[in-house]
Amino acid sequence: MVLSGVIVSRIDPSIGTVWDGMWWAWVTMSTVGYGTLKPLTVAGKIFTIAFIVVGVATFSYHLTQLFRVLVEKGIVEAFGERRMSRRIGELQDHFIVCGHGRIGSIVCAELRRKGTPLVVVETDPKVVAELEAEGVLVLKADAREEQVLRTAGVERAKGLIALLPADADNLYLILAARDLNPSLNIIAIEMATEKQDLQLQMEEFTVKPTSPLAGKTLTETGLLRKHKILVVAIKRTDGTMAFNPEGSTAIHAGDSLIVLGPAIKQFMT
Repeated sequence: MVLSGVIVSRIDPSIGTVWDGMWWAWVTMSTVGYGTLKPLTVAGKIFTIAFIVVGVATFSYHLTQLFRVLVEKGIVEAFGERRMSRRIGELQDHFIVCGHGRIGSIVCAELRRKGTPLVVVETDPKVVAELEAEGVLVLKADAREEQVLRTAGVERAKGLIALLPADADNLYLILAARDLNPSLNIIAIEMATEKQDLQLQMEEFTVKPTSPLAGKTLTETGLLRKHKILVVAIKRTDGTMAFNPEGSTAIHAGDSLIVLGPAIKQFMT
């Protein structure tokens, strides 16, 4: 615009100054056409024609490029979402991890290490992008919404792990998930633990007949109170699973405990 204003002010006396030339250029290119300034010489008119042709072509090109980028981005995102939904729709007996904070990342890493199928529901776009880059099935959505839980396959899922930042949200999530799938195994971890500086691990070990845990309830073992170890699930010798067991649940020899906590391997030894 500046260069065009300089040129037209030099070749056409009717547009006296550079500022008038710049005004003419802006008015012409914007198609407003006030008519307050217009070239009168042949050279000025020829330059105006060339300016309009080049200007319109340049503007159209950039507008087309912008439109193409926006459309392609939308198509890619839509295709990615459809592909993600299709892959989630094929899952059976998977886990839904709601919230991917520090504890959530540890839980997901352990589930992936053990080859357990899972879907993460997270609202943070940065976290979602990182999980997608790692090939993790993830939904960018609010886990408290019923439709989101359905999309995550809650009716076909084996379990749900509630790790939202607020315990009130986790309670609402649990009630919604239980309503959609009464047989769903639900694990809820008090999020006050999220604020502690813990190096958490998830492990599975079998209770031996000589173990001090055999024959005691979870409360009596003091695993959570003394050792900060949470029993996520108990696998009985007959193959049945007890998820998120209560403190009164008894531990028997031969049971397999799936636990989450710090320094578990040292405790097991």
